[in-house]
Amino acid sequence: METDTAQLRAFVTIASTGHIGRAAERLRLTQQGVSKRLAQLERRLGLRLADRHSGGVRLTAAGQRLLPHARTIVAAWDVAVEELHGDRRLTLVVDGLYEPLAPQLWLRGAAADPRFTVRSAPRDIPASQVEAVLGGYVDVAFGRANTTPWPRELSRAVALLEPLALLTGPGHHLARRPRVRTQELSDLELWFPGGGSPAQWRQLAAEFESTFDVGIRDSRATVSFAHFLETAENDASACTIIGLAMEPPPPPLRAIPIVDPVPVFPWAAIWPSRIPRATVDLLLEHVDARHLVPVDQAADRERVWMPEADREWITARATQPSPGPQR
Repeated sequence: METDTAQLRAFVTIASTGHIGRAAERLRLTQQGVSKRLAQLERRLGLRLADRHSGGVRLTAAGQRLLPHARTIVAAWDVAVEELHGDRRLTLVVDGLYEPLAPQLWLRGAAADPRFTVRSAPRDIPASQVEAVLGGYVDVAFGRANTTPWPRELSRAVALLEPLALLTGPGHHLARRPRVRTQELSDLELWFPGGGSPAQWRQLAAEFESTFDVGIRDSRATVSFAHFLETAENDASACTIIGLAMEPPPPPLRAIPIVDPVPVFPWAAIWPSRIPRATVDLLLEHVDARHLVPVDQAADRERVWMPEADREWITARATQPSPGPQR
């Protein structure tokens, strides 16, 4: 039995978007053209792969079984075409609050790397980095990689265990401290943009709050991070959490390291297994190694705090040989 990649690509795109119209937009085809390719594939296989409903399209059981294989075939074809034409461009995921976060700095360095080209992803991608990569929207994403079970089509590696710091204005009573212990945060009310931040940040903040009895206030959820920085200069009580690998806050704001234990945001690189690890390592060369907690400390709960779901896969991976440099 033979088929063609155009039919499989239409099927994969329908599955990732859940909608014939959105699939047509991504493929730059008419809705009729996408529907025709799906119908041709179904006739060739003798199976119904998707059902339409009021909200879009839902895969049948047969469609669910076919999907991982279809993704693999389409991805392999794309790799072959890229290698023939020498095109090794990588598309990197960004999220709603991406601009001030650490990966933005990595991308600036990678964009200037003559060994490959970095293209920014469109804004209409799924909020989940895993779904964005699985759906073919991007080639490499940065975020938390604690999905269980981990999709067999994807690879993951630690990019950075980024230490978190307490961000305050000059009038805060802790502003002149060289460091602050995690337990001391229970006396503070931390601002956090819960309503406008990515789910992976909200989940980390919630677990941090429950572990250390920290008060987190999201009443300013609709206010931007930049606006908070302006507010903190004149509000002696204003404080929040910031990553030490982010762009430093402008003076006179202070980023005070948190210790005992050091809380970290576990940044991972997530990519399709078809992309060689060596290619992803080229991107990871642009991670600022001055701001990291060594991966071999991830298992030490007295020294390092992170959500347990992240710790589990990171410590398991740290005990295995790595084809690339450990970070």
